[in-house]
Amino acid sequence: MPIWMLFAGATLALVIYKFRVWRHAPADVRSSIVPVCTGGLAVAAGAVLVPPSVGTALNNFVGIPSLSVLLLNSFTLMWACSAHAMLLYWRHQPQQAWRTTRWIMVAYGAVIATETMLFFLGAPEEHHKDFTLVYADAPWLGAMLAVHYSAYSVAMGGVVYMCWRWSLNEGTANRAWLRRGLRITAVGLFLSCAGTTLILIAVLGRWHDAAWSDASITSGQQFSVAALPLVIVGMTISAWGPHVEDLRDYQRLRPLWRTLRRAALPRIRRHRGLADWTPESLLMWRMLEINDWLHRLHHYCGPLASAPTIADRTTTSSASDRDRAMSEAARIRLALDARRRGATTSARDVAEPSSSNEQTANVVAAAERSWLVGVSQALHSRRVDALVRRHRDQLSPKTNPYAEATTTEVHGGPAS
Repeated sequence: MPIWMLFAGATLALVIYKFRVWRHAPADVRSSIVPVCTGGLAVAAGAVLVPPSVGTALNNFVGIPSLSVLLLNSFTLMWACSAHAMLLYWRHQPQQAWRTTRWIMVAYGAVIATETMLFFLGAPEEHHKDFTLVYADAPWLGAMLAVHYSAYSVAMGGVVYMCWRWSLNEGTANRAWLRRGLRITAVGLFLSCAGTTLILIAVLGRWHDAAWSDASITSGQQFSVAALPLVIVGMTISAWGPHVEDLRDYQRLRPLWRTLRRAALPRIRRHRGLADWTPESLLMWRMLEINDWLHRLHHYCGPLASAPTIADRTTTSSASDRDRAMSEAARIRLALDARRRGATTSARDVAEPSSSNEQTANVVAAAERSWLVGVSQALHSRRVDALVRRHRDQLSPKTNPYAEATTTEVHGGPAS
């Protein structure tokens, strides 16, 4: 029971979040949010009814044996209908999506009405947990099960096709989390579709006294249970996935940020609006500070290769990007060494940035973000250590600040 309550709670939380989005969304966007809310409510209600203790208690309260099974079937079809509508609204304009959605609603409504009629004609006894096993070959109830699993298998097959086809569309090429969500949803719904198809075959086999039907029904139900977490993750990952990635890159930038911070470089003023605690803002502020500190180090940079432009980073290979990131990391470390040993810089190099808008526009670029993460990860690698040592060894004794010197004065004291 706790696992089903967990599913119900997670889905209900998604519905509440989407309802809040719906309240503030423009009128032309609201229609695309409604299927998400209705489908989430159907899944949450179905998850609550799955445990036998809840389903049986409801049946006893209402006085209709096995009514919870009919409700579960209805909620399942409502979810399938909402999934169809949701994909239509995501892919097409609201007017076009509604023209198709209303016919889908009529079709699903007809299936639910047919199941309801067959259920009451069959007048089952109380069998919430093993309804399919008991009534697979009953005159009216067997037909009800065949109608339900046939409709659901066809519906989910269509949704799987729509999700997978959309994930291959060029429109999702630059929307990684949407593409992942569509594919995870497609896999989850494929498992659910496979499970219901297996149950349908078992129900038809029961009509012909097949010995394997009971085992197939049980296996099909387990497939459907295993599909549920995948569907929940797939349907919600586009909402929370980017925040997880922001937090990951925020942590991966920590070595570079901490190294620059320890250098006691002046820090830019924290502008209003960036000081909140959302993952996106935390990452943006960390990148702003890093970029500003790197700007202040330009005067100290040695002769190693400078950082490539954003255009360069989008056209070079991954191996070349790694080499450039290591060169930049070595350049930063040499610049910090030069600063610690007393080099001076001009006022222009330490001036506060005149505007944060240009900085903000630059740091949110995906190429810039990927570049800084690469530099941060390479900063303390062995290859960068070797680059720094090689650069120091190539300098002449007269110009080498790392060579031993007991008489050279640097800011009033002997160099070490």
